[in-house]
Amino acid sequence: MMATQVEIAEHLFLSDKWVRELLKQGVLPSSGGRGGYDLDKCRESYIVYLRGVKTGQVVGQNKPEPDEVRDAKIKRKTLETKLRKENYQLSVLENKYQPLAVITETLLRVAQSMSIQNESFSAQLKQVWPDMPPEAKEKIDEFVAERANEIADIRPDISDFRESDLEGDSHWLESIENGET
Repeated sequence: MMATQVEIAEHLFLSDKWVRELLKQGVLPSSGGRGGYDLDKCRESYIVYLRGVKTGQVVGQNKPEPDEVRDAKIKRKTLETKLRKENYQLSVLENKYQPLAVITETLLRVAQSMSIQNESFSAQLKQVWPDMPPEAKEKIDEFVAERANEIADIRPDISDFRESDLEGDSHWLESIENGET
């Protein structure tokens, strides 16, 4: 894709001035005419340049201005936060997140289903093993009932749950944007 110096600067999160300096130093490939910079080649060249600066292989080159680096980090963080928000909202729309009441109700239904399955299991076992001792049947029934009760007693850990989560609010994402954890 062909681009102008301004478009290269926006794409690489740099200032126009710094792009001109990188072109002057030969870091970025030259133009093939007005608006004729290859955006992909410029991005690749800039990545190679940054790797060289980081490893110390690039000598005598000016380093990016601190303000530009800071601005680039802020822009990148803003874009990442926006993407996280959009992914969260998409997950809510796709019903990947459920209220705690739905999760608890589901666990209770699993426990009830296990109790019903236990009765069926005991009857089937009696058909396969007609002379099964009553103690064995009692022990199997007891074991399965204990497991069903354990599942029924499972409760989600709501220590990190906030009221805003219940309302579908995303205030917790704002704390991420502000750098709070």
